[in-house]
Amino acid sequence: MSLFQRAARTALSVVAVMALVPAGSLAEENWPSFRGADGTGRATGVLPPGEGPLTLEVRWKRDLGSGYSGVSVAEGVLVTLAEAGERNVVVAFDSETGEEVWRYDLAPGYPGHDGSADGAMSTPAVADGRAFVFGPWGHVAALDVETGKALWTLHVVDDLGSEKPLYGYASSPVVVGDTVVLPSGGKAGAVVGLDAATGAVRWRSVEDGIFSQSAVVAELAGKKQVLVLADKTLVGLDPSDGTVLWSIEHGASPRNIMGAATQSPLVVGEDRVFVKQDDSTVSIIEVSGGEAGMTATRVHEGRGLHRSYSPPTVGGGQAYGYTNRLLSALDLETGELLWRSRDPGDGFLVAVDCQLAVLTKEGSLHLGPASPDGWEEATSLQVFEDELAWTPPSVGSGVLYL
Repeated sequence: MSLFQRAARTALSVVAVMALVPAGSLAEENWPSFRGADGTGRATGVLPPGEGPLTLEVRWKRDLGSGYSGVSVAEGVLVTLAEAGERNVVVAFDSETGEEVWRYDLAPGYPGHDGSADGAMSTPAVADGRAFVFGPWGHVAALDVETGKALWTLHVVDDLGSEKPLYGYASSPVVVGDTVVLPSGGKAGAVVGLDAATGAVRWRSVEDGIFSQSAVVAELAGKKQVLVLADKTLVGLDPSDGTVLWSIEHGASPRNIMGAATQSPLVVGEDRVFVKQDDSTVSIIEVSGGEAGMTATRVHEGRGLHRSYSPPTVGGGQAYGYTNRLLSALDLETGELLWRSRDPGDGFLVAVDCQLAVLTKEGSLHLGPASPDGWEEATSLQVFEDELAWTPPSVGSGVLYL
């Protein structure tokens, strides 16, 4: 997950697949890790323009179990983590039929805290025939996508000297080439780069704390890098060796629970990154390069898209997300909060081309144009009746996985 503190009494207990119609003319789209391939929560080139209204229909539902893990979509399968009985498991489904392909017993079950639901919080990363998973107790595993067989395993407490966060590990791994990057905490370096084939440690980096943040892969100032919003700093790392390319203090206290402790960076344009650094403040950071190396400068600080665990998305010069429980839009050039709307309700969203897809915590799915002028619903559907949904949708081949 990375995203949010576990604050629900019950969690998503089924995976549902929603078809975006018209069908048959939709682009192939993978969503291989938390918030998609680039961490922006946006899928592009998915919907055909000008071919009639969009509608929603349920393709299938499957019982899954409690948890906060998102659904990763790649290589014809869906991979997620869930609580099954008294065990924490990784489950793979056929993306077309919803049939279970395999499940892997990762660790003992993880009990919820302070009224939250049981289960895992991290979202898997799928790449090159392998699914990389990170359990709430600190178990890491690389699994064969076809069979679910473990290729290698490690434990970040026993093997890397990390200290389990109060609410369990929730950071989601990302894959850069043949390296798995995982914010795991630890005095030797809060972020670790692992060999994807063997699990061997390639590098440790970042002298800062990690609570449940996830990394994002981006190209800024002409350099491919890994972005991490740690407890005190936002950093850009060279994925080959973990070198810190640039770093900037975001100014929040280490445990602003709706800010830096539970959020990921959001790339919002050329060389710019949006961060929710604390419970009431957001910033836009611009990264530049030169002969002396790379630097980061804060170009905006203000309010808007704060007081929420829901991670924002981006499109058309705006960031879309939640301000408290209100769906909102923020102008990325000026930092102005453009609008707030009580409809469609508090929840989690992604962008699908020019549409916003919002899954409310009450289990209803809503589509509407991503517009600087306000929220106008195009269509909706009640998906879950008795469960509290606490995870953003994922997108694959014109389908939303919830």
